Amino acid sequence: MTFAGAIHARWAADSSLAGLLPAARLFTGPVRGDSALPYAVLLDEQTTLLARTNRGSDLLERTFRIQVWAAELDAGLSVVAALQSAFDESSFTFDGGAVLDCRLVSTTEMALATGAWRLECAYSALVKLG
Repeated sequence: MTFAGAIHARWAADSSLAGLLPAARLFTGPVRGDSALPYAVLLDEQTTLLARTNRGSDLLERTFRIQVWAAELDAGLSVVAALQSAFDESSFTFDGGAVLDCRLVSTTEMALATGAWRLECAYSALVKLG
């Protein structure tokens, strides 16, 4: 399972989060197919090497954002609260590595001209590879 796949799996496993917005509505990259609100988008941003261990493991900082698109602000805020509960200070594994610590960096809310809302959570993850 990839890093993005592990995020999808963690989303699906959290009953509060998946109850508000099913994991099938979390897209990686551009939204394809049904773009009816609500949905979320995972945007993988940057990976920075922090250190190499003498055992051959790499420690990385990996940043990513999750955007929540919703018709109503209250609905979006509910998803964001569940998202933060599921991911902030969390750890999880994926093929070839593990997230040792996932930290919320920032959140933003933006009203769109259509009347919909885009809410965004930016994360920094400490990752061990190998």
